[in-house]
Amino acid sequence: MRANIIRYPIIASAVLIAVLAILSLVTRTNTGSAPPGNLPSTASAPMGQTVKGGSMYLEFLEKCNRHGAIRVKTLTLKYRFGPAHSPLIFEYNGRDYVGDTDKASLLVKVQKRGGEYLVDFEYVYEGEAQQPTGNATNKWVSVKLSVHRMLHTVYRPGEGFFLPNGTRLGALFPLFVAGDRVPLSVVWAKPGGDYKLSNVKEAAARRISVTVFDLDRKLAVEINGSRVARMASLETLRNTSAVYEYARLTRRLRELSGCRIAAIAHYDAEGPERLYVDVDYPTGLPVFLIMDGAARYRPGGEYYRNGVKMSSMPASELAVLFKLRSVEIALQLEEVAYTRG
Repeated sequence: MRANIIRYPIIASAVLIAVLAILSLVTRTNTGSAPPGNLPSTASAPMGQTVKGGSMYLEFLEKCNRHGAIRVKTLTLKYRFGPAHSPLIFEYNGRDYVGDTDKASLLVKVQKRGGEYLVDFEYVYEGEAQQPTGNATNKWVSVKLSVHRMLHTVYRPGEGFFLPNGTRLGALFPLFVAGDRVPLSVVWAKPGGDYKLSNVKEAAARRISVTVFDLDRKLAVEINGSRVARMASLETLRNTSAVYEYARLTRRLRELSGCRIAAIAHYDAEGPERLYVDVDYPTGLPVFLIMDGAARYRPGGEYYRNGVKMSSMPASELAVLFKLRSVEIALQLEEVAYTRG
């Protein structure tokens, strides 16, 4: 079983799957609940009919202190790796280990300094992990590890991330996201080769939709890329519990933005890279993301994505810097703390 771990990517978390299921239901369910303000209602619309004026929902969100998080003095985001109790492959002291995603976390600590931000990334792994013995029996041994890795950066909005010595890292992490496109720096390497920071290129994900959950009126709204809206009552959804779990998860973000409704923007990769990002719309902070890990690919093997043979394989720059060797890395927001400036 463990011999096959490296060959299979991590699948999306249960929460993400539930949200995607909700989106499909929104497109075919009508509602009897009135949306806020002067926004259009589908109270009398036939089932499955779209709602004109989807841009009005985005305008409503813009009034919710859009990207107010940028004005915080300090901000700490804690992400857990997913899915729960899945294999996480990482390098430690020159050797690869297979651990449990539940024992790993990523802390992103942001401190405002003038027109820029000091951003510290901390990868933590605490607990048991498996290591191959390397002998003919192909056995694994269990070891207890305590791994703490820090990366100190400077983030300049519109320019990207930099090391303290001025070296540019680029779009290391989607922070304070705004607009229709999310960039991410990706390192390319031939199978069997090393990921070198001298071979960094930009990948991107494009916004495909925005989902709004009005918890007061028990209303779900989906707005696609053409700003066409579809609405449904939360009462009619099969995965209502997932909606309230998302609401609980983003409560502190709503406090930060001053927005009473929960809204999430969905971004999907433009190219062959693995890049999916769910962003809290009012604050521009990622609540869930999937990206390429710095996996080790066997030299001479044939690798395909979307039916296209790949001569080189991508890895997110963050995974390269933290030596995360899983084929795919999934992160979900778990805790939020902040102080206002």
